[in-house]
Amino acid sequence: MLRYIAVKENGKNGISACEDDKVLSIIWDISPVYSDVEKLADTLNNLEVSLIHFNDIVEDYVQQIAM
Repeated sequence: MLRYIAVKENGKNGISACEDDKVLSIIWDISPVYSDVEKLADTLNNLEVSLIHFNDIVEDYVQQIAM
């Protein structure tokens, strides 16, 4: 089952897309606020977002918060 997990490393916040304990993709520098990244990961999981849409959704999110 595909799961999105908020991750933090070296002061950078991101989301890891994992399946069967394998990391399929990671996107870093989503937001400086870790709780916002956690909420986004929860939303991706609740909506059961396909990995094929992961990058586009995160990109849209980053553009939206930059406005």
